[in-house]
Amino acid sequence: MHKKITKSFLNREYNFFKNKAKSYFLKKQYKKSLDCISYTAYIAENFPINNNFCDDELEELLEKIGEKLL
Repeated sequence: MHKKITKSFLNREYNFFKNKAKSYFLKKQYKKSLDCISYTAYIAENFPINNNFCDDELEELLEKIGEKLL
């Protein structure tokens, strides 16, 4: 039996992995944080939940990871 991918499911999935990315960052697990960000980007790109989608929090998190790694 196949489950339908709903907007509600995608929102929950997106928010779950966004929060995991923040959590991994705080634990200095930058690779895992980037993996979670990558998955949220995949959701946003392939299943457009919002037409003009932009996530300032994730952009800021990416900047912080970049600063830590450089």
